[in-house]
Amino acid sequence: MDPRIEKLADVMVNYSLELKQGQWVKVQGINTAMPLIKAFFKEALDAGAHPYYHAMVDDIEEIFMKYGSDEQLKFISDTQKIEVEKLDAMFAIMARDNSKYLSNVDPDRQALAQGARKELFMKFMERSAKRELKWVGTMYPTISAAQDADMSLSEYENFVYEAGHLNDDDPVVFWKSMSKTQDKQAEYLQGFKEIHVKSKDTDLKLKVEGRKWVNCDGKFNFPDGEIFTTPIEDSVNGH
Repeated sequence: MDPRIEKLADVMVNYSLELKQGQWVKVQGINTAMPLIKAFFKEALDAGAHPYYHAMVDDIEEIFMKYGSDEQLKFISDTQKIEVEKLDAMFAIMARDNSKYLSNVDPDRQALAQGARKELFMKFMERSAKRELKWVGTMYPTISAAQDADMSLSEYENFVYEAGHLNDDDPVVFWKSMSKTQDKQAEYLQGFKEIHVKSKDTDLKLKVEGRKWVNCDGKFNFPDGEIFTTPIEDSVNGH
């Protein structure tokens, strides 16, 4: 196995999700991502957690979206309800064998299925905000994604894994250090009331007093490295 995949699993379990003894964790992804799924399973078991795998299959989702009745598209199983209410953590592997697998599915049918799951999504986000349910998503390099990026698979793998510092001896050490650095930067920015963006074609002012600066340190999306806030909605002036 590519050692970078094993390091990624280590980061997911021991940094992003910080899995603990007895926690119930779901990992979902396509079969192509099985090397990462297996590595994650091993790390989760070593942490004392209870992992289980939810298979994502492009062809199955396409069949469901094309041929399911409206009632079937809106159906929410008891399993889905239990998951969103009881899971301690979720690891989502963002990868597809064909990035355009739903291109010929009626968007209204996709919207119907998504709309029926709004309540589940809101419950998920509510528990996430309280940190009752931790989640993280990351890319797994596939031929499809490499083609979309106009790269060979090996080039795309290097691109993805280098972004996660997975060539480091211990990537967990790097991400913990980066998190602390960005915490300090976010705390520093918290004291500002206004931002003025000025360049050759830009002169923009926006107020941020009282708004929270968020440290995006790889605990939700991985890799990351962003610090963001939102301006006061009616305060933006300029061009």
